[in-house]
Amino acid sequence: WSRVDVAQRDDGNNLRVLTYNILADLYAGRQLDQQLMYSHCDMKDLMRSRRMPMIIAEILSYKADIICLQEVDASIHDSLISPVLRTKGYQGFYSNKVTSQQEGCSMFW
Repeated sequence: WSRVDVAQRDDGNNLRVLTYNILADLYAGRQLDQQLMYSHCDMKDLMRSRRMPMIIAEILSYKADIICLQEVDASIHDSLISPVLRTKGYQGFYSNKVTSQQEGCSMFW
């Protein structure tokens, strides 16, 4: 492995992989988690309407060949992440957790 500066020109021999936990809404919205895990965050920054545009911009900024996302809400995948990444030429797949939780992982290439 070698670390490649995002600004560095791609000579075709590099594979850029991005993995990112985007924090599912069901965890961001739980009061106990907000008090214990995210007490250092401004609550407005945990709101989907604030978080998602920043997350999408961050993901796109890396120009990754492979994108792996964890804690993806099924509705966010279908309505936001997949449509945006498809317009950038990515194909993808979503897999929900094998629980009643409506979150899982997305992979794009």
